[in-house]
Amino acid sequence: MSQVSGHLDFFPNGGVHMPGCPQNIEIPNVNVEDIWNGVVNFFTCNHMRAIKYYTDSITSSSIFTSYPCSNYSTYQSGGCKTCPSAGCPKMGHFADTYRGVTPPAKCFI
Repeated sequence: MSQVSGHLDFFPNGGVHMPGCPQNIEIPNVNVEDIWNGVVNFFTCNHMRAIKYYTDSITSSSIFTSYPCSNYSTYQSGGCKTCPSAGCPKMGHFADTYRGVTPPAKCFI
């Protein structure tokens, strides 16, 4: 999902490809049971990676520093590599400690 839905929305790798997961591939004839049973790892990998990111963020408050930016291409070109005056938001467990952005914001890692 690439839409902003909260006060802070985090997009590792721009939300395009989750590191450690297979690339977007088309798999024909997939049913819900295959997904739930783990037969199709592609669908479950992104969600399982999110859980790993969250648990990793509990043990280290600095590993998921992110940068508010209007879009991923601007972020990639280096246009958003500085922190606002309130500091940079942290993805994961410590995200609620950031008070610098009040309107919805995309944050890239």
